[in-house]
Amino acid sequence: AEFAPDMFLSVSFLKGVQYIHIRQFYRNTKGQMQPSYIGAVFTEKRFASFLTILPELEAHYNQYLNTLPTESFEFHVGGGWIVIIDADSSQTDIRKFFPARDGTIRPSKKGILIELDTFRNLADRIYQLLSVEPRLRDIVPCFKEHSTEATCYECLPFNQSWNASTQFDASLNT
Repeated sequence: AEFAPDMFLSVSFLKGVQYIHIRQFYRNTKGQMQPSYIGAVFTEKRFASFLTILPELEAHYNQYLNTLPTESFEFHVGGGWIVIIDADSSQTDIRKFFPARDGTIRPSKKGILIELDTFRNLADRIYQLLSVEPRLRDIVPCFKEHSTEATCYECLPFNQSWNASTQFDASLNT
């Protein structure tokens, strides 16, 4: 479902696994819409984790609309995917991060920037998806399934020293 010009929320299946995409599309030479590399793709567990922060993302959206100052917000949804709202920006960045050689955690080129003024449309499409696929509401995020994150790649994708309070170097977004 389209939530902004050329930006779609969609569902796909590959080898029996369901994936939820937030993706930018483009028109090919024949004028047909095709998915681009710009976007985020979540497994069901990552999407369930994303759903846990959706109310907080909506609160940031509402603060933005009311021109109230907002705080920066970072949340790891699993497997190195981070959702970031910068207090000085009008964008939500959903991006895959990776451990750099120097020990910092850096953004990759995989991801998508969503303007906060179009975020409400994305949230509406997510709620529509949940009404069509109600079982997605019942999926338990990975971090709620176990007592320790120490051996879980979804929860601890970079190395054993990373934790939820780690600051991400988002200065290299491309």
